[in-house]
Amino acid sequence: MSNAPVDDAYQRLKFDIMQNNLEPGTLIAEAKLAAGLGLDPATVHDALLRLERDGLVEMRDPASLRVKPISSRDMREIYEILTALEPQAAYILARAGLDAERLAGLDIGCLGFERGQDFVDFTHVPRRNRLHPQ
Repeated sequence: MSNAPVDDAYQRLKFDIMQNNLEPGTLIAEAKLAAGLGLDPATVHDALLRLERDGLVEMRDPASLRVKPISSRDMREIYEILTALEPQAAYILARAGLDAERLAGLDIGCLGFERGQDFVDFTHVPRRNRLHPQ
């Protein structure tokens, strides 16, 4: 069964970690984090337990946590995946024969992802320029 407040706190905290708003190695008091987010401490604690299971934080004691750094092994795995996917993506795009207008729509998405955005808003890109017009 889903717990919406915990899910929301989990997503907010995960986003902050992934965006480096909570930098690796940062020590944080749970109570201070909950107050800063304007959330109930129990909700934040449950979200932190999920983040700990995901390997993103480690609980230092009952009242504080540390944001875990990305290990060299994790980075190596990420680059191995990217190295495998990028040529396939280039091949698919080359076969699609996209015109300059549609490639411009892809540029918008690539810029967003390069900036570390989890979601890129394509609604301002004219439908005819999208890779997958709906």
